[in-house]
Amino acid sequence: MLNKILETTAMVCDVNFIKMSGKERTRKIVIARQLYCYISTQYFGHTLKETGKAILKDHTTVIHSIKHVKKMIDINDQLTVNPLKEILSRLEQETKTEIKFHIKFNFAINPMTVITDLLKMYDCSVNMIY
Repeated sequence: MLNKILETTAMVCDVNFIKMSGKERTRKIVIARQLYCYISTQYFGHTLKETGKAILKDHTTVIHSIKHVKKMIDINDQLTVNPLKEILSRLEQETKTEIKFHIKFNFAINPMTVITDLLKMYDCSVNMIY
């Protein structure tokens, strides 16, 4: 998943994802690197160490990135907030999974009750195939 976050972040921020692992400090690359660190830890639960390892940085760089992005969100900095929203939107679309399964209904139980419960429990949609 880290590679997917890295690629999506690079694409949205219009930077080369290989340069995000380098020493280059142009504004676009720094913002992209910081957003990657923030998203991978705060939204996907990756550790500081594994997040940093993917971009050849140590955990202190990741910590600094997270703090900086949080500060930029607090002041509603559009150079940070807009790409963050776009990256999260794309990742959400790309990580949605279609799950297909068959259910045999015992007609003592109303099938619509089961389907309604599934929809509530898993926040999903159901396509009925007969």
